[in-house]
Amino acid sequence: MNTTSDQGTGSGESNGRVAVITGASSGIGEATARALAASGFRLALLARRADRIQALADELGHGAIAIPADVTDRDSVAAAAGRVK
Repeated sequence: MNTTSDQGTGSGESNGRVAVITGASSGIGEATARALAASGFRLALLARRADRIQALADELGHGAIAIPADVTDRDSVAAAAGRVK
């Protein structure tokens, strides 16, 4: 799982920070996404299970985007990186 190393404000308001989270569809990745969203981060959620990350992005709101990606596939990671802004 990759995230930024900055800490959020804890206010739930946008702080201009963006985190890219791999494995965001469940477990530690999902928990990290929830914690960072609560701290005001904008999120790019990456995982193979598109339906799960889309549901999470919809739930979290605040500009969270779901990007289906398989981190074991170089082309998939490159395509995902191109979508993160």
